[in-house]
Amino acid sequence: MGKRWAVGSLVTGVMVLGILLLSVLTVSADDGTEVKAPVSNPPVGRSQALGAPTPPVRFQYDVATPTGDPICAGVEYDGNFFWVTGVRDWYTLPHKLYKLYKFDKFGNYITSHDQPTTSDTGWVDMAWDGRYLYASDWLSLIIDQIDPTTGAVTGVIIPSPVACVALAYDRDEDHFWVADMASGSDIYEVDRSGTVVNQYPDLRGLTKFGFAWDNVCSDRPWLWVWSQNGNGCLLSLFDPIVGEFAGETYDGAVPLDGAAGGACFAYLNGRGTFVGLHQANPDSIVGYDVCGLAPKAHPPTVPAAGTAGSLALAAALGIALVVALRRRRARAQEPESN
Repeated sequence: MGKRWAVGSLVTGVMVLGILLLSVLTVSADDGTEVKAPVSNPPVGRSQALGAPTPPVRFQYDVATPTGDPICAGVEYDGNFFWVTGVRDWYTLPHKLYKLYKFDKFGNYITSHDQPTTSDTGWVDMAWDGRYLYASDWLSLIIDQIDPTTGAVTGVIIPSPVACVALAYDRDEDHFWVADMASGSDIYEVDRSGTVVNQYPDLRGLTKFGFAWDNVCSDRPWLWVWSQNGNGCLLSLFDPIVGEFAGETYDGAVPLDGAAGGACFAYLNGRGTFVGLHQANPDSIVGYDVCGLAPKAHPPTVPAAGTAGSLALAAALGIALVVALRRRRARAQEPESN
């Protein structure tokens, strides 16, 4: 199934909104010719044929050395602190040292909490809903809710339709985005009950390890996908509205022998920043300046009045308005950070 915001009555409402917008945007000049809305600009970046570019690096924090954990997995930012999952005794049975680490926004290690999971994999990627942290418990097929004040689980569990590794949260829809790391596995949008809202194929065949929800950098939401492809850390852009990948891909910066871990999106110093965990030597979280890389969703060129494309354009403009309203509401909920 595909995400179309809704089918039926909502589409009709969207078209009505689009028609109203169309009447505003399509104005006539004195000579009777139409004034047309701007055309969307192409995304920024090099051509795939020239190799994947690397976004500018804002910061790099070593998370392995201060924690003594050589196997860090996921990362999340709550507006004030970074959280990192670690599975330091992955190769030792029984697993007793799975941890949740807390860092300040400058990468200074603060404290750790024990993971209560009994699964072999422990917590991997994470998400933040403005109040609670969430962690994907890979082979347990669940998402745990975590109280950041104590580092303990709350008892709220969200079932996952797959062995969840990559995890992100869309606050506006109150939905989670999940995927297994198996190459080419589907991407799922689920509600808090674990019910699948949408399921999309991964036509790029990526080994997905981290998701990051971005409602800051563009005029519509995007899902950044952090996968173990390319040089080991590959950043791709997924369109959650139409359910397919869009634009170019970008290589992680450092190190060349690393592999992608979890990911998150942080609003730091007034700037949207993609943060990817690099599983390398040492494991690090790296912040990338990605604002400007996400394509915009400007209205298309307005066709001549009375053409067959008018209704389609009305629907498109209505969707653009819905996206703008979603973005405005999400902006108002974005936590302040310095």
